[in-house]
Formats: sequence, C-alpha cells, structure tokens
Amino acid sequence: LHTIATATLSTVSFATTTTPADANVDPQTDFIIWENNVTVSNTKAILSSIRFRQIGSINNADINNFRFYVDGVQKGTVASALDANGYMSFDLSASPVTLATGTRVLKVVADVIGGTSRTAQLSLRNTGDVFVTDFDYGQPILVQANSTTSTSRNGGIETINTGSLSVTKMSDSPSGNITDAGTGVTLAKFQLKAFGERMKVETLNFNINDNNNE
Repeated sequence: LHTIATATLSTVSFATTTTPADANVDPQTDFIIWENNVTVSNTKAILSSIRFRQIGSINNADINNFRFYVDGVQKGTVASALDANGYMSFDLSASPVTLATGTRVLKVVADVIGGTSRTAQLSLRNTGDVFVTDFDYGQPILVQANSTTSTSRNGGIETINTGSLSVTKMSDSPSGNITDAGTGVTLAKFQLKAFGERMKVETLNFNINDNNNE
C-alpha cells in the first residue's frame, strides 16, 4: 500500500507596490526601472529564470543594457536589448539564485538613451514569466501577488524628458609635462554623450589656463 505523501512547499509572493512611481525622468544610465519586495515563506526557493516586458511607448532601441539584481547583487548576464515583442529575459539556469525566506528585493536597472516625450514602463506580466522551484523538493512553485492569485506587477510610467548632453574628461586624457615647441600635441580628451535624442554640436570653445601668462 503506497500512500501519497503531502508536503508544504515554499511560497513566493510579489508585493502590491512596485516602484518606481510615475515620474518625469531625464535620459540616464543605471536607472531603476522596476523594483519589488518579494516575500519567500516556509522554505527557500530557487529562481531559474525571469522575464519582463516593456509596455511604454518608447522605442526598443531607446532603452537597453538591462541588469537584474537580487538584494543588491547582480544576477545573470546583461540583457543588452529588448526583443521584437518588447521582452527581455534573464536566464539564470546555469547559476540559479537561492531566495532565502523573508523579504527579497528584486530590481531591474537599465540605460535610457533616447525616447524624448515617450514613456518607459516595465512589467512582470504573467506567472509563467517566473520559474521558481522549492529548495527541498525541486517542485515548481506558482508565484503569487500579495499572497493571492498572481497578477501583473508594473513599474511606474516614466516619461522621458528633453535630451541632454554630458561632457566628461576621458580617463586617458594627458597630464604632466609636454615638449616645448612641440607640434600636434594632445592637451586633453573629452567625451560628449547625448541622452534622449540626437544633438548637433556646432561650436566648442576651449580656454587654456597658462600659469606663466605666456
């Protein structure tokens, strides 16, 4: 006589609130576009994959370099771009993430490089977009939302502001002595980087501070 055993599996529940809130944002790198506090109960769980969809009006090419973090530590490889349907996936199967019991902070960081006046919004759409198993039994877990039937978890609607231009001194910009009466001498290197939209630079003015006033 074989009696079918019962077991209490881990539960994984996404919180009601997903950040960031609706806002106007400048084009920028390392922008937290989605974050949610996830409660893991009963026992540890193993996260093997998770995928998100960008549901705003921004063009796919205007947002890229997606990175996934658990409790502040990056997991998996960078998802360089959205696919044709606006999805990006993080396949963690080669090195699954152990979610300890308690509250775990999951977030996605991205670079917003274009999309002036458009919106960016990241969404965890369906239960099938998250593959989690119980740590002890290896059985798949149906994720929840606020400890009940799962529904989509959407970050805020981020409206992209007018573009901006940053000027940064390059790390290999020369320093130190130069040859007197030299020709073609490189004095400095700068990087100009446009965010939000294409920009045309028509003039650049430089001033030289000469300590000898010569």
